[in-house]
Amino acid sequence: MSTRRAAGLVLVLPLLLLARAVLAIQLEPVLDSVVRVSTHLTVRDSENNESIYVVQGSGWTSACKPEGEGYRVEVRTAAHVVDPAHTVELTGMEEPWTLVGVSYELEYGDGSRYRLPAQAYRRGSDDSAVLQFRSRVRRPGLPAGDPRKIRPGDRLYTVACPEGLRFLACDGLFSNTLGQAGLGPSLPPGWRESWWLSTLPVAPGSSGAPVLDENGQVVGQVVGRLEWPGGSFSILQPGEVKP
Repeated sequence: MSTRRAAGLVLVLPLLLLARAVLAIQLEPVLDSVVRVSTHLTVRDSENNESIYVVQGSGWTSACKPEGEGYRVEVRTAAHVVDPAHTVELTGMEEPWTLVGVSYELEYGDGSRYRLPAQAYRRGSDDSAVLQFRSRVRRPGLPAGDPRKIRPGDRLYTVACPEGLRFLACDGLFSNTLGQAGLGPSLPPGWRESWWLSTLPVAPGSSGAPVLDENGQVVGQVVGRLEWPGGSFSILQPGEVKP
């Protein structure tokens, strides 16, 4: 059985190592909540050979509630990182093949790892997803902010796990929505005009990382990157607005 790795986004890794002092928000709570998400796909080809493909992304703890002698933890990430229907496309596998197994691994900054079964996955709206698991220790969640308050020119932050690297902090500006930027007619399937363009640097494995405002509250998540003549933009999905 062979093991191969596929990036959550086919992107070019920019220089995004920024000192903590450069960022205005308090990073310690964020670093305690961000996770590296790995989806393990076991597939069988036409000759009955099995291979394991690993798709990597990022995520964050959004909720942690006492349950029994431990805690019920929810981690949010991008659906295309954990949904088998999407992750298989990212591996570049050639058909025919049969998907015979899916599992997930979460890694926190303190080195703790959690291996989750396929049943841990739950699809959210658009390109969002939730992974649920039990933990004996409390995993602090990040507070939710209001994406409706974000305006063009506002500074945004993220902590992500690009492929081969761990828990990198960077910042950028909110540019506009895809629709307001005039990209509505040319959007790929599944993309929304309400999604954001930003100068946040992202790389393979950044998908699913939290996007935070100046108060350290989550206002969205990283979902992709748009290459444009003369530059590029990160694509962000704004967070859900609670009634």
